[in-house]
Amino acid sequence: MSPFKIAVCGPALCGKRTLLMHLAAMHRIRPVLFQTYTADSAHIEHRGLRVDVPLGSDTLQFHTVSGGLWNNTVWLPIIAGANALMLVLDAQAARSVHNKALVDMLSPLDCMRLAGVVIVTKTDLRAVTKLGSVDTILEESKFAHWPRYSVQKNDLTALDEAVRALHGQLTQEH
Repeated sequence: MSPFKIAVCGPALCGKRTLLMHLAAMHRIRPVLFQTYTADSAHIEHRGLRVDVPLGSDTLQFHTVSGGLWNNTVWLPIIAGANALMLVLDAQAARSVHNKALVDMLSPLDCMRLAGVVIVTKTDLRAVTKLGSVDTILEESKFAHWPRYSVQKNDLTALDEAVRALHGQLTQEH
């Protein structure tokens, strides 16, 4: 069976690459760096990370998507070719504007055809005053019904649960 492709999407500095590095370490696998280029192939447009996680007879390919909202020429094609979306949001109150901007940019896309989970990072930091802003952003979006997981630096159980939930969604559909 061909691998399931999962786009890991979130605003800049929310922890997408860190999550994938932890995922690779949990499964004792090596992450793969990849690059996409501009149309003229003269400039590197995006340096991403891919982690291939084997689960039973399936493989889940997690691809980071650039957090720069200006860079939608890179992340739109990655999302378009994906089977699932892992939406990563930053729990820090100061980052709520970035979370909202990303959710607003994704909303017009046909993301609801995809399996998906939401991961909220950095909930263990002191700078987090309330998770209410993340909840409000999600409740007002198409992503309100997606399962949510809170991942903390020293407890990655929720990351493993999110991966298994995505796998379950993907295998139900196929």
